Amino acid sequence: MAAHWGTFHKNYDHRTCLSMSGNAVVDYSLKIYNGVGDGDYVVIGGRDDLVVQVTCVPVSGNQTWMAVTAWAGDSGTAERARNTIREQIVRMVKID
Repeated sequence: MAAHWGTFHKNYDHRTCLSMSGNAVVDYSLKIYNGVGDGDYVVIGGRDDLVVQVTCVPVSGNQTWMAVTAWAGDSGTAERARNTIREQIVRMVKID
């Protein structure tokens, strides 16, 4: 089992970040196991060969610390998922 993870801050509240995370996980064609509305700080998605967890922790005001972690039997699969999902979340902006 291989794991790849990366952390970053996003200047939105954690609920917005969870929503962005859920969209990114679904866009990667993963099934949601623990979704945005489950009342905690994580979105978990996966398929037979891959599990991805995005954690969103409120820091202060509208800043959220985020971690994208991917586990797979193949290191390359985990790394690609982590990189793609993390990059998508980093690039997302909230449109009012």
